[in-house]
Amino acid sequence: MSLGGTKMKLLIALVWVVLSAASAFGFGKGVEGCSGDCTACHKVTKGEVQEMFRGIDPEVTVEGVSPAPARGLY
Repeated sequence: MSLGGTKMKLLIALVWVVLSAASAFGFGKGVEGCSGDCTACHKVTKGEVQEMFRGIDPEVTVEGVSPAPARGLY
């Protein structure tokens, strides 16, 4: 079964909207009572980050860890 160009574009658009909407719920305020301040619940230490990078490249040195302007990133 072959879809026409317009139907294929509509299908792709629909899939994109569904995937975008589904991922947006992952960044919303959770049922646990998330205040929107990720650092209130989630923290990472310099040593933990150093250990994460050790498996990728043992020569990497972590100089510091701080929250990024983008929520949920360090």
